[in-house]
Amino acid sequence: MLEKREVLGERLYVSVYVVRSVPPPEEMEILLKKAVAFIGMDTASLPPKTWVYPLSDGRGGVGETICQPLVESFVLSDSWRDEVAGGCEFQGWLAAG
Repeated sequence: MLEKREVLGERLYVSVYVVRSVPPPEEMEILLKKAVAFIGMDTASLPPKTWVYPLSDGRGGVGETICQPLVESFVLSDSWRDEVAGGCEFQGWLAAG
């Protein structure tokens, strides 16, 4: 007999924010951990992972992607420099839980 379980995605929340000005990756890692605590979730002591662009082969724009795992999901920070907008920096976040 199967026990009743939650429907996958039933408690999924997605928030996207765009912020001008991008702090260094080390500060973003701290901010993501604080965001996890704020929403009442737990990182289970898993460290964040940071990818820096462009890649060694030159692919990608200029920026960073940082992912902080949670027990049930993740919080993501994606930053890039928009050369079309005159060199402005933009920050995009996706928080799912």
